Amino acid sequence: AFAANAVPVAEYTFAQIALAAKGYFQAAKNYRILPVRALAYANSCTGNYGCKVGLVGLGAIGKMVAERLKVLDVEVYACDPFVAKEIADELGVTLVDMETLFSECDIISNHLANKPELENIFNYKLFKKMKKRSTFINTGRGAQVAEYSLALSLFLHPSRTFVGDVIKHEFFPYINPLFWVPNAILTPHIAGSTGNEPQRMAYYMMEEMESFLSGKDTRYEVTLEALERMA
Repeated sequence: AFAANAVPVAEYTFAQIALAAKGYFQAAKNYRILPVRALAYANSCTGNYGCKVGLVGLGAIGKMVAERLKVLDVEVYACDPFVAKEIADELGVTLVDMETLFSECDIISNHLANKPELENIFNYKLFKKMKKRSTFINTGRGAQVAEYSLALSLFLHPSRTFVGDVIKHEFFPYINPLFWVPNAILTPHIAGSTGNEPQRMAYYMMEEMESFLSGKDTRYEVTLEALERMA
């Protein structure tokens, strides 16, 4: 049911990208304190027209996000060594390396697979390349982020924003350095299927089983090779 669970994550990410481009998160927080500052911050952000969005990973979720971003007037970049240029062209994204993505994009969204070798792949070397008023969104895994480095980067550059749906030690956010950083927006791992959304997963599996039992091709087969790259 990976494809079914990818849908709400892609929807969540698309929403966060659209809001981040408008400077929503910091504007909402500062509006109660100093409305003029909130308005100034929002007006200094790119907005969705001409915004540069970077996707780290073009698996099931990353591809869905890229497809949804076609309705916005944004430039989309992606970093994924497993994706051919032909696929990237179909998605309307430009393939770049990680450092270019972090230095050029206004919004960066992580969709990497949950692999041990990717632990702390997002580190201070990358964070220090982020633009002013840029946003880093993580719906991947908390283990992939060097959280003390990110917290330091956010503290030193208060115009930057982190939107994290996943962190290390999710049930004990108080011990996380990002919990105490005002420009870090944290949610309790809700991007995936919640509320009525698990029903979609059941329907996907029912349709797959019907296809399998009737000898038809299944749409969401997971091979061992594909499993190595899946989020």
